[in-house]
Amino acid sequence: MELRHCCYWTNLAGHPVTGRHKTTVRIPTARVFDDRALCEIMTRVGAGGRP
Repeated sequence: MELRHCCYWTNLAGHPVTGRHKTTVRIPTARVFDDRALCEIMTRVGAGGRP
Protein backbone atom coordinates (compact mmCIF):
# COMPACT_ATOMS: atom_id res chain seq x y z
CA MET A 1 0.00 0.00 0.00
CA GLU A 2 1.23 3.48 -0.81
CA LEU A 3 -0.11 6.59 0.89
CA ARG A 4 0.40 10.09 -0.45
CA HIS A 5 -1.03 13.25 1.08
CA CYS A 6 -4.37 11.70 2.04
CA CYS A 7 -5.88 8.35 3.02
CA TYR A 8 -9.08 6.81 1.68
CA TRP A 9 -10.95 3.76 2.88
CA THR A 10 -13.35 1.08 1.73
CA ASN A 11 -14.72 -2.15 3.18
CA LEU A 12 -13.18 -5.11 1.33
CA ALA A 13 -15.57 -7.72 2.75
CA GLY A 14 -16.97 -9.61 -0.21
CA HIS A 15 -14.67 -7.87 -2.70
CA PRO A 16 -13.68 -10.39 -5.39
CA VAL A 17 -10.05 -11.35 -5.90
CA THR A 18 -9.20 -10.45 -9.49
CA GLY A 19 -5.65 -11.73 -9.77
CA ARG A 20 -3.24 -14.26 -8.34
CA HIS A 21 -0.70 -11.79 -6.97
CA LYS A 22 -2.40 -8.40 -7.26
CA THR A 23 -5.93 -7.11 -6.94
CA THR A 24 -6.90 -3.61 -7.98
CA VAL A 25 -9.36 -1.82 -5.72
CA ARG A 26 -11.05 1.40 -6.78
CA ILE A 27 -11.91 3.72 -3.88
CA PRO A 28 -14.01 6.87 -4.33
CA THR A 29 -12.11 10.01 -3.31
CA ALA A 30 -15.14 11.07 -1.25
CA ARG A 31 -14.25 8.34 1.27
CA VAL A 32 -11.47 10.19 3.09
CA PHE A 33 -10.12 8.39 6.14
CA ASP A 34 -9.90 10.97 8.89
CA ASP A 35 -10.98 11.32 12.52
CA ARG A 36 -14.65 11.70 11.60
CA ALA A 37 -14.62 8.66 9.34
CA LEU A 38 -12.93 6.58 12.05
CA CYS A 39 -15.54 7.61 14.63
CA GLU A 40 -18.37 6.76 12.21
CA ILE A 41 -16.82 3.37 11.43
CA MET A 42 -16.34 2.55 15.11
CA THR A 43 -19.93 3.62 15.92
CA ARG A 44 -21.35 1.37 13.17
CA VAL A 45 -19.22 -1.59 14.24
CA GLY A 46 -20.10 -1.01 17.90
CA ALA A 47 -23.79 -1.14 16.95
CA GLY A 48 -23.25 -4.49 15.22
CA GLY A 49 -23.06 -3.12 11.67
CA ARG A 50 -20.41 -3.31 8.98
CA PRO A 51 -17.70 -0.69 8.57
